[in-house]
Amino acid sequence: MEFMRQHHPLVKVGHHFALTVGVLFSFLFLVSSVIVVAYEFAYRTVILPRVLVSGVDISNMDKASAEKRLEMEFLANPSSVQLFYRGQDIADANSVSKKYEFDWAVEQAWGLGRSGNVVNKINERTRMFFKPKQVDLPISYDADALSGMIARAAGSINQDSISPKIKIDWSGEIRIEPGVDGLSVDEELLLADIVSKLTMPGNHEIEILTRVESSAIDNAMVNQALETASKWKGRNLRIFYRDYALVLAPEDIFKLIGLARTSINGNEVDRLTKLVKPNVEVEAKNAVFNFAEGRVVEFSPEVIGIKLDEGTFALKLAQTVQAGNVTDLEIPTVTTEPKIKAGDINNLGIKILVGVGTSKFAHSIPNRIHNLTLASSRLNGALVAPGETFSLGQTIGDISRSTGYREAYVISEGRTVLGDGGGVCQVSTTLFRAILNAGLPVVERKAHAYRVGYYEQDMGPGYDATVFFPSTDLKFINDTPGYLLIQTKVDAKNLSMRYEIYGTSDGRVTTISPAKIYSQTPALATIYQDDPSLPLGTKQQVDWSAPGARVSFDYKVARGSEVLQDRTFYSTYQPWAAIYLVGTGQLASN
Repeated sequence: MEFMRQHHPLVKVGHHFALTVGVLFSFLFLVSSVIVVAYEFAYRTVILPRVLVSGVDISNMDKASAEKRLEMEFLANPSSVQLFYRGQDIADANSVSKKYEFDWAVEQAWGLGRSGNVVNKINERTRMFFKPKQVDLPISYDADALSGMIARAAGSINQDSISPKIKIDWSGEIRIEPGVDGLSVDEELLLADIVSKLTMPGNHEIEILTRVESSAIDNAMVNQALETASKWKGRNLRIFYRDYALVLAPEDIFKLIGLARTSINGNEVDRLTKLVKPNVEVEAKNAVFNFAEGRVVEFSPEVIGIKLDEGTFALKLAQTVQAGNVTDLEIPTVTTEPKIKAGDINNLGIKILVGVGTSKFAHSIPNRIHNLTLASSRLNGALVAPGETFSLGQTIGDISRSTGYREAYVISEGRTVLGDGGGVCQVSTTLFRAILNAGLPVVERKAHAYRVGYYEQDMGPGYDATVFFPSTDLKFINDTPGYLLIQTKVDAKNLSMRYEIYGTSDGRVTTISPAKIYSQTPALATIYQDDPSLPLGTKQQVDWSAPGARVSFDYKVARGSEVLQDRTFYSTYQPWAAIYLVGTGQLASN
């Protein structure tokens, strides 16, 4: 029994070892805790070590000092980018306006090594010790100017490739004429490289890289190509659909025969497809309805759409060319159905007038009246399905000279200048008022930068909306149980317009408060702008002075005890000047 109470020596050693390890771990934990606490205390108000923003070290600085350090660095060493191609100076991006978000970058730098639990913080700080952490500096820049500069630079470098061709020479023999390789600049890659360099201070050079567009002939396909070409010597191919026909001569067919990788030249098939499409396709159109005498009447039936079946067309064209045994090919098409047909009239739910918007446009020049009338006509008859988000920009489409608009005065960078589509904002403003009166939820609306006299001829300020699609749009949601029909009426004689929205009444009532005007500032001094398009000595007023102001109005929509909308629309208008164009051109002839 005495023996049983004795302790083995190894047991004592193990006990002491475990005790020593425990003490050691406790000590290490204590030391680590002290280090972490000391580290936190030392860097409680400054950015952690080894942190850079676009290559600029802002370690051990508080936020204000770090932001100042970045501003001074970019002021002393402004970012500049020079483009070279094969050692030749091509262009620079230094004239492109840009703005840096130093505050955002500093906030990101401040957060490094501070997020998550203690373990995550220690891990991130350890990685920063071995490798500095880089924060990219956000930049905003004039995208149009930079893209234009890149396009011009690429245009001076790009070379179109010339594909090898199958030809019939003077003796009537079919032969292959070799092509020429092309060069092209990857503009997206170059843009990314320039923007990356612009985020760093100092001078930067970029060597523009190009890719070769090979025109090499696949020798294995030469015999096959010559054999196919021989089948079409002296023969034409007619491709047709209904009354449309296109006749391809042998020289045109030879272009379709592939000489590299594939037996059919895909680029030529694409070109031919683009040529055929507009002659074959018909856009599907919804039936258009008019509201008259208390009911909806049809005045334009639906149009069944026709689309070119591009995949089948390419396949049949390839098979026909390779076979060489037929001279007629019918163009394959598919039909597309419109969303709304005349037979659906009873199911649309368009029953009564639910909202009206009006505006006046006295003093408008003829081109402005033309533009607002054209845009109104493209909005007229628009149908909005239940639950659909309506976009004015998408509905009226591209606003440019190519789509029928004329030059009228618009505001660009604080000046009154001629621009395509001036006056279309009369459309967005009038529709905005109709949307409000119909009690519909507005999901996108932006006021003008200044008070426009046209929109205050029949209402106070604040009830306007601008459109510059796609960056600025007017949108609303049809949250009614039926379709909505938009009708536009322009009275060019009395210089007024009226938009009507028809649909199904669900009992909603709209309340729009009078505009509240505050923080007014006086109008700017009159501006006189030289205009060489006007005869010398003539003067023409194109804008009227307006005080600056902040304006708001309340918009409430209720259905019984249910509140559907309760919001306030705000508009901030900068003060504006009366603007006169002063003629500097030739004297008017007598």
